[in-house]
Amino acid sequence: MLTVRRPAREQIDAFLAARALGPLSYAPVGGTRAGACPPGFNVDHHRIRLGAGEAAYTRACAALRRRARRLSADYADDAD
Repeated sequence: MLTVRRPAREQIDAFLAARALGPLSYAPVGGTRAGACPPGFNVDHHRIRLGAGEAAYTRACAALRRRARRLSADYADDAD
């Protein structure tokens, strides 16, 4: 569901209900379970260490909470 503004809760519920029992939108479900990538796909295995220890964890949690608040505020502005 792609919209310019946040859809009404009823629209979201109807969208999800209509798709709950239908097929997935892509064919290669579980394609990487065996460890090999299906032809035409590239699995990104890049990783980077962002920090270590309790201080880094606390900063990461705070950053995620700030981002969640901003997203919530953006959607609240669209709800009217």
